[in-house]
Amino acid sequence: MKRTSLIFTLFITLILGANSYAHTGLKSSVPNNNAMLVGSPEVIELKFMAKVNLIKFEVVSKISGYRVEVNFIPSVTASATFSVAVPELAIGDYQVTWGLLGGDGHQITGSFEFMVQGAGLPMRDHGEMAMPTTTEGEVESSGDQQSHSGQ
Repeated sequence: MKRTSLIFTLFITLILGANSYAHTGLKSSVPNNNAMLVGSPEVIELKFMAKVNLIKFEVVSKISGYRVEVNFIPSVTASATFSVAVPELAIGDYQVTWGLLGGDGHQITGSFEFMVQGAGLPMRDHGEMAMPTTTEGEVESSGDQQSHSGQ
């Protein structure tokens, strides 16, 4: 009888543990997995099934392996939704890799992919983002950068 009770307790513990693990996974993302975007997204949004701490967030070009610089700081407050601003991405395929710490202490990782086509920045030979140019060969400025003339 004690053995049956012990087996039942272990079984319930495994079922409940697996169930809580399944409920902390990624519910949705913007962009969606395998999305084809006309232009670069301004932010990438992750929605999880429960409140978690996001401890890893990376965006990598699948073509060149170039890791996109993002201003990501691991969360200290649990949330179900996270938005991370990204710079303008070049035309190409990207993989987002994330990692979280669930409320039960489990670390979970995952990834999804999307494609930027059309209005993204053109790619250079080494997967770096090229600056948009005008017909006169001038580099368009953004932020504090100055325009330079080809004269």
